[in-house]
Amino acid sequence: MRAPPRHYASPGERPLLIDPPTLPPDAESADGGRETCACPPRPADGHTHAPSADGGRVPGLDGLRGLAILAVMIDHFTPPTGAGHAVYATMQAGWCGVDLFFVLSGFLITGILLDTRGRPHAARNFYARRVLRIVPLYYGVLGLLFLVLPRIGAYTAAEMTSVHHGEAWYWTFCGNLPYAMNDALAVHLTWFSLDHFWSLAVEEQFYLVWPWVVFNLKPRGVALVAAVL
Repeated sequence: MRAPPRHYASPGERPLLIDPPTLPPDAESADGGRETCACPPRPADGHTHAPSADGGRVPGLDGLRGLAILAVMIDHFTPPTGAGHAVYATMQAGWCGVDLFFVLSGFLITGILLDTRGRPHAARNFYARRVLRIVPLYYGVLGLLFLVLPRIGAYTAAEMTSVHHGEAWYWTFCGNLPYAMNDALAVHLTWFSLDHFWSLAVEEQFYLVWPWVVFNLKPRGVALVAAVL
């Protein structure tokens, strides 16, 4: 790289070195050559972020996810009687795997929100990503269960009554509320369980409220609300 030209205050005076203007990366010089800037480019948001060799991924969290998945699967698939009874009694604590998922999700989502706060359309972009990830599949399953199958006579009379009385809870992402109030599902089907839909409802309710907390409070206030919760 060519040495930058020296600029002096005036002829005859002691040389006063003045820094030349900084050229952007790969800018062309006056003689048609290429000037290379040694400074790293600034991010589009104007903030400098510490580089991460793995793109910000925390490998330890992947291990925790694996443990949570294993605990939940053992809890669901271990038979409560026979040879598996002792294992089943021990792995009833596997439900803490769901709690671990919630903690990990809250930690990661809060980090994303803190990184994007102050950027243009931060809330819109966050909700757009969540909608594209969850809503199509979620409502696709509900459409099959509550719209298609009842019209082809797939349910008994008791199941149809349960669908009519309880489907609104699921359409509005509130399937966890009957579970919390009555320890029972809003809709009971013989061959398909809606048991896991309560966790999706909790997740969506978190997505609805928490971004506004992070975007509108200072980091200390966010930490205080998180501690209270």
